[in-house]
Amino acid sequence: MTIKEAVLKVLSYTKKPMTIKEIYDEIIKQGLYTFGAKNPINVLRNVIERACDNTGYSEKYSVATPCFHSEKNSGGKKVYLLLGRESSESEEQPTAPAIIPMHEPDAKTISLPNGRKVSIDDVIDLEEAQSEMESILCTHFAQFHGYSNKRLLFEAVEIALPMFINDNDLKDEDSILAVAGYLFGDRYVFSDLHIWQSEPGYPKSVSGLLVGFGRTQGGMFTAEEAANYLKKVKIPRYLTNILRINNGKEAFVLYAEGKIVLTEYLNLSEDRKTVIFTVLHKLFEEHDVKEVGYVIPRDISDEWFERLPSFEQGIEWTPLLLQEIISRHPNCGVKVVLSGLAGQSIYTLAPAFASESSMLHAFADVVHLFLLRKQDFALPKKMPAEDLRLILLQAGMLTGKELIYSLHKVLGSDHRFAFSDGGQTVFIRER
Repeated sequence: MTIKEAVLKVLSYTKKPMTIKEIYDEIIKQGLYTFGAKNPINVLRNVIERACDNTGYSEKYSVATPCFHSEKNSGGKKVYLLLGRESSESEEQPTAPAIIPMHEPDAKTISLPNGRKVSIDDVIDLEEAQSEMESILCTHFAQFHGYSNKRLLFEAVEIALPMFINDNDLKDEDSILAVAGYLFGDRYVFSDLHIWQSEPGYPKSVSGLLVGFGRTQGGMFTAEEAANYLKKVKIPRYLTNILRINNGKEAFVLYAEGKIVLTEYLNLSEDRKTVIFTVLHKLFEEHDVKEVGYVIPRDISDEWFERLPSFEQGIEWTPLLLQEIISRHPNCGVKVVLSGLAGQSIYTLAPAFASESSMLHAFADVVHLFLLRKQDFALPKKMPAEDLRLILLQAGMLTGKELIYSLHKVLGSDHRFAFSDGGQTVFIRER
C-alpha cells in the first residue's frame, strides 16, 4: 500500500475531516504504512497536499486528478477530507464511498540519463523522497553557504533512501540530479553538476564557487582552506588550474606563499592603478635604479610600499601582490622577469622587475648584468654552479633551495653561460 492509498483508506473509514497528526496516528495504528523518513508527518503532508483540489502547491507538483480537499475546522486547524464529502456531514449518516482512482493518469515525466523517461506516477515513494531530498539539500545549503551538487546529493541519498534508489533503478548521480531537478527546479538553481539555494552572485562554475567561498572568508583565504572546501563539496580539482585558467586568472590574486585574495576586494579602479604605476615608475628613477634597469622585489622596503594606495579588509601590500598587478597590466611600463623554470610554484617571487624600455628580457639578462656590475666579481669566470646560485641567493633574486639543481636549465640556453660536468660547473663569458 502506498502512502496515498493508506490516507484514502483512513479517510474513507473514519468519514470525518482529520488533521495531519490524526491521519498519521491512524495509519500507524492500523499498520497501513511504515514510514522510513526522519520527518514522516512532513512526508505525509506533502503527499496529501499534492493530491488536494485546493492545494497551494504549483501545478508542477500537484497531481492531475486530486483526491482530497482541505479546510479549517472550528478550532482553526487545517483538516483534510475526501474530495466530494461535506465537512458538515454527520458521522452517523451513511454515505456512498467516494470513487477515487488509485492511479490517476498523469503525463508528467522525469527525463533521466540515456534518454530514459519515467512518469512521476511510476516512481515509487516519490513523495517520501521529495521530503528527504529537500531536507538533505537544506542541510547542504546551511553547511556550504547555499550550495550543493549532484555528488553531495547522491552520496546522501544513497544513505537516506537506499530502497528508493534500488526500487526506481536510480543508481547514479545524474539520475538523482534529474529527479531533484524535477522536484525543486522552480525553487533552487540547477546548473551542470551544481545546485544553489538561490541565484549566485558569481559565475556558475568551479572558479565562481571559489569566489563565493572567498567572500565568506572576508576576501582572503589560504590555498589549504580552498582545497579543503573543494574536497568537502566533492570537487577534486587541481587548485592551481582554478586560480590560473579561464575566469580564475581575473578573479584571484596571489598574495603571499599559499595565500589568495579576491581581485574584487582590491578595488583596482583606473585612478588607483594610475597611482600604483606612477609610484612604481618613480622607483626606477631613484638612485642607480634607472641606470641598472631592474629592481629585485625582495629589496623593496616596507616604507616604499606605504606610498601605494591602501586596501580595505586588512589587506597589506606584499611583493607577490605587486608582481601580480604588474603581470596583469603588460603596458604599465614595468615587466616581471621570471626564471622561466617549468613547474615552479605559482607563488614564486620573480628575481626581478625590469623597465619595459630596458634590454632586459630574460633571467639570464638580469643575472649577467648583475655580475658585470658586481664590484668583487670579474668576467670571464669559471666557477661551481652552486657558488653562482649562492651569489644570486644572497642578492635576493632567489630564496631557499630555489633552482638548487636547475640553474643550468634556466641559464644554460644563453650563450654567456656555458655549463659542464652535468650542470655542476659554469663558465661565464664577459659578453
